[in-house]
Amino acid sequence: MQKTKLFADEMRGLGYKITENVPMSEYTTFKIGGPAEVFWEPCSPAEVVKGLGIACENNVDIHVIGNGSNLLVSDDGVRGVVCMIGPKMSAVDFRGETVVAGAGVTLKELSEAACEKCLDGLVFSSGIPGTLGGAVVMNAGAYEGEMKDVITRVQFATKDGLFWVENADMGFGYRRSRVAEHGVVVAAELKLVLHKTNAEIKKAMHDLAQKREDKQPPQPSAGSYFKRPVGGYASALIDEAGLRGLRQGGAAVSEKHCGFVVNLGGATCADVLALQEKIINAVNEKSGIILEPEVKRL
Repeated sequence: MQKTKLFADEMRGLGYKITENVPMSEYTTFKIGGPAEVFWEPCSPAEVVKGLGIACENNVDIHVIGNGSNLLVSDDGVRGVVCMIGPKMSAVDFRGETVVAGAGVTLKELSEAACEKCLDGLVFSSGIPGTLGGAVVMNAGAYEGEMKDVITRVQFATKDGLFWVENADMGFGYRRSRVAEHGVVVAAELKLVLHKTNAEIKKAMHDLAQKREDKQPPQPSAGSYFKRPVGGYASALIDEAGLRGLRQGGAAVSEKHCGFVVNLGGATCADVLALQEKIINAVNEKSGIILEPEVKRL
């Protein structure tokens, strides 16, 4: 606690906004999580660089989050500093078919802005409930598209400054990247495709939005809970194991889509983890396949 207090005091002394004991349930789509010891939402890449330097000097852990849409936070909360790259770092700059956007912009906002400029390429991402930064970390994808298909380079912050990393050096794969080797994502450059009108893009986005609404549960969740296993789909394997609707405390396998674990009200991290174990064991016993969670733990 003393180290994080030193970080907080020094950052406040520089005029940056720092808050303490912030409930993380307010910053995750799962609506689960205890308090962050220190909560920091930077306003610029330069502030991120400064904060990382101060954290390094004080040996303080920095935990970076975006929209909290693929995150399960401990009931005990988070020691150290939670750094949320969010709306304050969400500027979008269009340069023909090239787009440079802050890591805090949501994929919904970014895809809609691109559509207004008649730029195609982000339809697949329009319903993913995360930020650009989080999408880079996870190489987010849906409906046959992935972020690696449109990203040309990524801007990172470290305690030593800002720098760009080309797509080829990002190590993009299925729900993974090499972000952790480089630093904190603060922006990304994307290459899209210009159309004469945006009518087709709008229709495609509308159709995907309808598909999501028809298939996905309305309750709080962290999105698809498990990674897609080789040779099958997690949702089908969970359903075949007879787990549809299985409940643990306030957490449950969605009745609407078995690939989702939902918060029915008052679910805790402990509930979700206990349910996760039951699902993995039951699916393994039924099919011999071991499911791997896609959701990140903090």
